[in-house]
Amino acid sequence: MSALLARIEADSDWLETVASADLLQRLGWVLLTAGREDQAQRWFTQALTREPDNAPARRGLAQIYVRRGAGQEAYALLEPLPGAAAELRDLADALAEQARMNGEEAAEADWLRRALANADGDAIGLRERLAWNAQRRGLWAEAVALWRSLLVAEPRIEWRKALAAALQEQGEIEAAYELLHGLPQAEQQRAAMANRLAQQARAQQRYEEEYRWLVAALRDDADSADQHILLATNAEARLSNEDAAKYWARAYSLRPDDATAAALAGHLIRLNRTEELARLAAVDPGPLADEWQSWRAQQLLSQGRARSAAHVAPAGRLPELRGVLAPRISVGWAARDKSGSSGGSHLRLRHAPQLELAAPLADGWFQAELSGIGADAGMTAQSLPFGSAVLGQPAVSTRTGTHPAVQLRWSYLGGSGPEFAIGTTPAGALIPATATFELAWRETAENHAWRSALFREPVRDSALSLIGLRDPNSGQPWGRVISDGVLVDGYRRLSWTDQWSLAGQVRFARLTGRSVEDNQQAAVRVELMRTFDAAGFYFLQAGPSLGWEGYRRDLSAFTWGHGGYFSPRSFVSAGAALQFQTVSHSRWLLSGRLSAQWQSIERDSAPCHPLAAPATPTICTNAYPGERKNGLAGQVELRAVARLSDQWQVTASLGYRRGPAYRDQVFGLTLVYLLEPQTRLYADDLPKNIGALW
Repeated sequence: MSALLARIEADSDWLETVASADLLQRLGWVLLTAGREDQAQRWFTQALTREPDNAPARRGLAQIYVRRGAGQEAYALLEPLPGAAAELRDLADALAEQARMNGEEAAEADWLRRALANADGDAIGLRERLAWNAQRRGLWAEAVALWRSLLVAEPRIEWRKALAAALQEQGEIEAAYELLHGLPQAEQQRAAMANRLAQQARAQQRYEEEYRWLVAALRDDADSADQHILLATNAEARLSNEDAAKYWARAYSLRPDDATAAALAGHLIRLNRTEELARLAAVDPGPLADEWQSWRAQQLLSQGRARSAAHVAPAGRLPELRGVLAPRISVGWAARDKSGSSGGSHLRLRHAPQLELAAPLADGWFQAELSGIGADAGMTAQSLPFGSAVLGQPAVSTRTGTHPAVQLRWSYLGGSGPEFAIGTTPAGALIPATATFELAWRETAENHAWRSALFREPVRDSALSLIGLRDPNSGQPWGRVISDGVLVDGYRRLSWTDQWSLAGQVRFARLTGRSVEDNQQAAVRVELMRTFDAAGFYFLQAGPSLGWEGYRRDLSAFTWGHGGYFSPRSFVSAGAALQFQTVSHSRWLLSGRLSAQWQSIERDSAPCHPLAAPATPTICTNAYPGERKNGLAGQVELRAVARLSDQWQVTASLGYRRGPAYRDQVFGLTLVYLLEPQTRLYADDLPKNIGALW
């Protein structure tokens, strides 16, 4: 071989001149076989120069190009040759793979088509590769046609999935969905397609159709929070709160975040399923519990209980309640002036000073109050019996000194719950102070509220009943009446309307005092109130009212054994009342009640001395006669609070009432300092009810 190669090289010039194309291609193959590609290329090229269609020369040169990576040039040499289909197919196949590796998708497709053109039989492998190429390039129509032709030849699962994907991209989503039916491991694709169909239906507001596709996606393989959120929003569009709540609940169980918690809570609240919301929140201390507490806070705020709302609201919620629970110190003054006979039913009462400390304590609101209380009924009249004294005895003063009284109160802030109070009557007076208390339970809900209480409280009708006076004849004190009893009051919105509500109170009490005969009281009051919508008012209500109060004995006189307090056998009032409160404001808040009534008062006769007098009187042996009085009466109560700054407030109370035989008025003023800033005023900032002074 080496000798032959040497001779070819020696005679190359001569051979190049005289050799035929056939000889030249033979010499080229000898050199190519010997590994001398450059020399072989020279002879193959010379052969083709003499005879362009020389097949062996073309094949030899094509082989050299393939070895050198010039496959396209090799393909061009082989393409005209008859019987070269197999070579062309293999070469195009190799060139297609090379293009794919280089990321040349279009070139790959071109070479695959050339390979298919030279292939015999189904060439399934080449068609599959071309189909995947079309899929990658987004040529969906071409891909669909290729996949369908492949499936005719062989129904592979992988190809059905690929065809379904191409159909989906081409917009034939429902056909793609059906194509995947029954295929293993195709659930995720079917779910995605069902959701696409649902999205299309929603865009056209076909919500029932959307629901069917969403359920299909859920059934296939989409039990995720996102899927249940889609179902929940569809239920909202279909106005089905029940379905919405169901799907939001499932979404929250899969993804307990703020958004799903807020949506679930909102639907349960709209369905009035707050007890269910409370149960779910109790077992989940996360976002749902925050939503439950926020709803409770909003309910309490709507009931005018801002402090309770601030107590239960999660941190960061309801920022408008900032400072509502701030500890505070108050100093105030209050006075009362009631008409009546001098030295008897007439009363001038003062609370000065009134000191109070209030702050949150153990899930409740704690108040400690110290008041200096003084009373004056004027000089006793010589024309009226007093104590065990006789008519005409010199007049004496009924003015008392200033006596301290203490009251401690704690009220639960978490909505429904207990209230406790304990205190004393004025201390250091003629009669030693005695304890007072109240043990109550408050129940609040969206459409009703009620409160029941056991109480022990002083009777504030006169200096005799509140503090006690001295009998000028014997020098012994008597009076200081205490009422021990039970009461229940509340209101309820009527079920057939949100504008009307029924309110009432029932009260029973036993009244006792020092050297005062025992007594019993019963009272009932009913009001039917209509609520009016009025700009600037938190509530504005008006309606008829009816009340009755009665005592076993009339002990309203000021002789020994009597208590000096209003105690008719029957006191009936019928009329109308209007009550209001302005909306929460950053600067001021006003609450009030106005009423006009027809009153009927019926008194029994009463002995001059229900108990044996300590000194034998020479006069006052006749009983006080019974009587009946009828007439019109009116009452005004106003309470206000103003914010002087973020940490200073001032409150005022004004009350006036007038009946057939009396006039009574009270006024109070208090300055409040808050230890933390508060930027808005609420009902809890108003002064105490005027009833505490009356």
